[in-house]
Amino acid sequence: MRRQNPFFLLVLSVVGVLLSQCQTVNAWVQLKISPLMGGPSWLPVHVKVVVEDEHVYDFLPKNPTSPQTLQKLLSFQQVPGQIRYNGAVSSTTLSTAADNIERDGKLKSPETLSDMASKFCTSYPSNLHLVTNNCWTFALSLIWYLNTEATQQKKGQTT
Repeated sequence: MRRQNPFFLLVLSVVGVLLSQCQTVNAWVQLKISPLMGGPSWLPVHVKVVVEDEHVYDFLPKNPTSPQTLQKLLSFQQVPGQIRYNGAVSSTTLSTAADNIERDGKLKSPETLSDMASKFCTSYPSNLHLVTNNCWTFALSLIWYLNTEATQQKKGQTT
């Protein structure tokens, strides 16, 4: 039997405990845990980020139920991924959902958390890897980005 990397198990355990204890990051950003697409309902291991109660972002393979995708992921290969966006208006992939962003990456109007999340998603790496770039790393990165940007935006308003 192959021995697991203890550092990986430690990091995975810490992240799991932290996220399970604080599914609400703040009043405007929450984590939603659900089963994998096509996976058993009793195994909720997929995570989505809910921003401002109506904007849902998640990261998954482009073909999540394909046997080839499963085979590649379980052999620790990367597969094409996509960020899904479910908003108040529509359900689509994010490439068509970031209409508030101009070509140079700047927003047309003052940033809300959902604007910041859309901006983050347009530059997020598109390949999914079971260990290094998955729905959990996406969720943590998005939350970190929102927290950092919101903090800087508040500092800019007070000066």
